[in-house]
Amino acid sequence: FDVAFCDTCIGGSTVATTLARPGLRAYYLADYHVNPLGVRGDAEVLAALERWVDIASGQARRMVIACNTASAKLEAAADVRFRAQELEVELTSMVDLLDASVGKTDLRGERVCLMGTEYTVSSPVYAERIVSRGARDLVRLAATRTESAIAHLEHATEAGQEIIRAEIEDAIRSVDTVVLACTCFPLVADLIRTIKPHVRLLDPGLEIRSVASWPEREGPNHLTLACSGDAITQDTLQTQAPLLFPGWDEIEIVSLVD
Repeated sequence: FDVAFCDTCIGGSTVATTLARPGLRAYYLADYHVNPLGVRGDAEVLAALERWVDIASGQARRMVIACNTASAKLEAAADVRFRAQELEVELTSMVDLLDASVGKTDLRGERVCLMGTEYTVSSPVYAERIVSRGARDLVRLAATRTESAIAHLEHATEAGQEIIRAEIEDAIRSVDTVVLACTCFPLVADLIRTIKPHVRLLDPGLEIRSVASWPEREGPNHLTLACSGDAITQDTLQTQAPLLFPGWDEIEIVSLVD
């Protein structure tokens, strides 16, 4: 493969979809075995990172950590970076994409919502970058129930949307800009805009094409989707994969035994 994407669920599809281009061969690990990662401690997040580097090294020479929780931990995980170098795997994290996104965004005087997992919003990594761009105020929104609803593909149901609204509505109404600091949150961007139509949404995943050079080929692209755990059935994946990964011509689904 040209690239391996790793996330705790199917939500990182938003990053993989942005990168979809002719001829690209990608491997996507939806590691439900460690989901929800954003409510766990440092040791468990670090273990997930180490697990992903080892898995990705057998698939590709470039790895995209399509998980903001793990990306925040990577900033202080020199051993993981060293391990990746040993395995000749080039890492791209969501923090790299965040830097590219906020680096060209003027947040001066704005009230900004950092919407992510508990781990991400409590980490200084994201908050410091937002404040450095001039944000007047920072609202930390740990959207745990929202992440869970999307991870289990309930975000398009009426019940799922009610759960999401109840958790995020008050915070969203009070801000000018929302940083979508969980890769699954762009999947509910339309719902967020029904809460506040003119709110600005920053999706770091959109910068995936700008942070590295990617192969240019002709012909169909191919995505191998590997899921651990049994949170999502194979039948559901077969039905939902084309909707979650638009732009990918060929999608192969495989199951991993934990």
